[in-house]
Amino acid sequence: HYPLLLGLNAVVAVALLGLVIYQLVLLVRQRRAKVFGSLLAFRVLVMFAAVAVPPEPAPTPTPSPRQVARRSPIVSRPPLGFP
Repeated sequence: HYPLLLGLNAVVAVALLGLVIYQLVLLVRQRRAKVFGSLLAFRVLVMFAAVAVPPEPAPTPTPSPRQVARRSPIVSRPPLGFP
């Protein structure tokens, strides 16, 4: 059933993409016609779009040679219950 589910998933994704594009076109037309409330709808759209974009994670700092030298070596221990 995997190919059927994959095909249905693709159809739904394309349908949703089409719906989003249609709604964006309507919003642009309303903005150009200066329809009441279209500016507010546009601002809400921009705010949600800004929240939906995940931020880039901060790079992890590389330790200096002095910090690496201070670290204690990991001592391997046998598991408990064994001699």
